[in-house]
Amino acid sequence: MLNRLYAIILRQLYVFVASLGRSSDTLFWPVVNLFLWGYLSIYFSQKGGINLLASLLTGYLLWMFLQRSQEDLSVGLLEDLWSRNFINIFATPITIWEYLLGLITTGCLKLLGSFFLVVILTYLLFAFNIFSLGIYLVPFIFNLLLTGWWTGIMINGLIIRFGFEVEALSWTMIFLLMPFSGVFYPVDVLPTWMQTISYILPSSYVFSGMRKLIQDGIFDWNLFVVSLILNIFFMLLSLLFYKKMFDIAKEKGYLVKNY
Repeated sequence: MLNRLYAIILRQLYVFVASLGRSSDTLFWPVVNLFLWGYLSIYFSQKGGINLLASLLTGYLLWMFLQRSQEDLSVGLLEDLWSRNFINIFATPITIWEYLLGLITTGCLKLLGSFFLVVILTYLLFAFNIFSLGIYLVPFIFNLLLTGWWTGIMINGLIIRFGFEVEALSWTMIFLLMPFSGVFYPVDVLPTWMQTISYILPSSYVFSGMRKLIQDGIFDWNLFVVSLILNIFFMLLSLLFYKKMFDIAKEKGYLVKNY
């Protein structure tokens, strides 16, 4: 299994190095967004104090884990579909679970590169150190990665089943969660119907916990546990959905016809 997993990771890294577009997704856009949100944060902090600056910058840095973990997972699949290589992978002993784990692992490697680059620039440009959150940064990141993964797994299932007609979900779906997650504002400012959606999203509890830690110095374990339970529930659903979509595509011959 480890050899097959290594093959998937190596293949994705070769594509990443050879593609200017993929490199820009990992390095260029995170930096551009940092400038945008960083200087916007400075402006707001002059109105609202240092806590607002920390909340906005931390919100952006944590959001990157959610966004990039989903996009890297879905775009990794699309690259194999675009190159008509997807069906060749499953002509080998590689299973759909090994393939999925390979995409997740590769995405984590690229995400680490993006994160540390942006963290360094955040410190140099804005004198802000996200590691000041200490060990509590780990549960925040862990829950956001889980959210990004189950979202990406569901999108991948749809792509495998319906093909390129739904590939736009790879870039758009995650941003539908952004207004309901309360990345830069508390969810209680939202209309009631939007708050209802927010309460079923694990990410909303992460960003609420982040603001509480920054503003009050308290890590709310209740918010962490609720987020984790929701993530586990949605992860199980997404894996079942992914397997079902793959089985349907295989049974109806879509894997051969489309890919």
